[in-house]
Amino acid sequence: MADPTEGKTILCFLPSGEYFQGRLITDDNEQYGLTGRKANLPEGHFHECCFEDTPAFFTITVIDFMTKKEIPILDVMRTGGDNCSLVKDEEFEFHTDQLFTGSKADEIILKYFNPSLVKKDCLVCTGHCIISVNLS
Repeated sequence: MADPTEGKTILCFLPSGEYFQGRLITDDNEQYGLTGRKANLPEGHFHECCFEDTPAFFTITVIDFMTKKEIPILDVMRTGGDNCSLVKDEEFEFHTDQLFTGSKADEIILKYFNPSLVKKDCLVCTGHCIISVNLS
């Protein structure tokens, strides 16, 4: 397993919940991009009976801005509704510490994301993320 990359993470979910953009900022101020696209339920990877609501699954792509390398992580499970967690075994873990909507979400979007997302009713989640796949 690769040494983990971790840090403050900002995720911006489109209102449909089908897609998100994100930014991971390490303690050394290295930055990685994140994109997530809703995927089909994986076969045999989880027990549906263990969840009140069926979780959503995403394919997350980690983007190393320095090398332009893109690393996909398949079947990342999203639970917790708007105040979400995203988890895939030892590979990826994010938990929301704060959730922002409305004008506060728009302020964060202007700082970290494409301004075209302002006034689109996006949800912004901030928290800590740990990625344990080889990003180099």
